[in-house]
This record gives sequence, C-alpha cells and structure tokens, in this order.
Amino acid sequence: MTKDWSFPSDLIYPVVLIGTLLFILTTWAQCIDKQCLLPEGCPNKITEPVYQNNPYFYEAVNSVAEATNVDGNLNLRVNPLGTYMLYDETVLLCSLPFEKFQGIDTPFLMVYRRVARRSVKGVGCHELVDVWELNKMQKLTP
Repeated sequence: MTKDWSFPSDLIYPVVLIGTLLFILTTWAQCIDKQCLLPEGCPNKITEPVYQNNPYFYEAVNSVAEATNVDGNLNLRVNPLGTYMLYDETVLLCSLPFEKFQGIDTPFLMVYRRVARRSVKGVGCHELVDVWELNKMQKLTP
C-alpha cells in the first residue's frame, strides 16, 4: 500500500496567495525607511529633522598663545586643553568677536561653526557661536 504525498489542489490557491502577500508586506516594510534622500536628514516619527553631523566644533582652550587681526578677522593661536604645551592650533574667526571673550578666563570652551563661512586670504574663517569659561560653567546650553 503506497501513500499519496500530493498536495490537495484546493489549498494551492490560498497558500500561494498568503505567501505572496507575506512577501509583498515584508518587502514593503524594508523599503519604508529608504525613501528619504534629503541631504539635511529625514524626518523621524515626530516629523523633526534627523541630523547626521553636528554643525558645531567645540574646542576646550587651555591658553591663548596669540591673537592677531587679519583683514578685520580674529586669528587665534590656542593651546587646547589636555595637550602638550608645544602643541597649538590656529583658528580664524570671522569679524572681531571680542565681546564674547569679555570676562572669560582660561580655560574656556570655544564653540564655532565647523564649515567656514567665507575665505580670507585663502583661509576659511569660522563663525564664533559662543565662549564659556570652564571653571564657572554649570551647563553647556546657551
């Protein structure tokens, strides 16, 4: 006596239909997150932009080695906090933002935009956002 292992023909249509629907739903669910190609980020579930990069640069400064005026812009040579005294960095800040340094003692946190706003003698100048004194700073929000 041999057993018949054939699939019942009346179940083929529902099984194929359910399988096709599952395949379409899983493929659609995987493609939902890949439809946003905006360079500034995609809106999340609350429709707020999701940023991929921080537009600011934070530099903790131990001491200022030199501050010069270059065509109406402030060129700072600073010694970053936590580095050797022989190491320094130079930052060209747009305009002369001396008012943001008033009453600030070292060490301080300098926040400026990462992307240069314009070029001065072939060097990009950055927009200074704010300066906070590290000894007196309670929070990092302006």
